Amino acid sequence: MRRSGKVGADKHNHLLIGGCDAVTLAHEYGTPLLIYDEAAIRAKCRAYVKAFASRWRRVEITYAAKAFYAVLWSGSSRKRR
Repeated sequence: MRRSGKVGADKHNHLLIGGCDAVTLAHEYGTPLLIYDEAAIRAKCRAYVKAFASRWRRVEITYAAKAFYAVLWSGSSRKRR
C-alpha cells in the first residue's frame, strides 16, 4: 500500500500515516502494528545522501538496523531511488 508521505488526521479524526487510515490498518492486521511511511523514509534518505554528496565527492551511505528490521527493506534501496 503506497500513499503520500504525510501524517495527519482525516474527517473522522483517525490518524493517517502516509495517507493510510491507522484505524483501518489496525482492524485489518491487528495490534500492535508497526507502520512505516515508505515515501517519507525515502525522502529523508534522499535528503541525507544529497547533504553528504554536496560536501564530499566520494560518499557511500549504508543502512544498519538492530531491532524491528523488516525483510521488506533489505536491498530495496538499491532497487529504487
